[in-house]
Amino acid sequence: GRREVWMAGPLTPDEVIEFLDQRAEWAVLTSIDAHGYPHSVPLGYFRIGDSIYLGTHTDTQKVRNLERNPRITVLVETGDAYNELRGISIDGEAKQVQRIASGARRRGSRPSPTTSPASSRHSGSTASP
Repeated sequence: GRREVWMAGPLTPDEVIEFLDQRAEWAVLTSIDAHGYPHSVPLGYFRIGDSIYLGTHTDTQKVRNLERNPRITVLVETGDAYNELRGISIDGEAKQVQRIASGARRRGSRPSPTTSPASSRHSGSTASP
């Protein structure tokens, strides 16, 4: 399921999409390591439909974590001062994908209208509600 956190309260699906698409920075991927501890790393991201894609090399700790346990949290936040902070925390399951649909752009950008998100609703470099 999806859980959004916003100081003013829960966001609508359209507000989540707008927030993700306006961000041109990083997302923090949290997976669970072999000893049961959270493992959090910043990664560039982009969105296609309901999926968030996070790029990484295949021989990394985070990929090994996701192969053992696909449950993740992805955090995207913004703000330079405490009173400016806002963000979205999404819980989901990851699935590793090797190729991303054509037309996708990096870090929160919207893909072209012809892009099809059919290849995966959930992804190992991908989080989806």
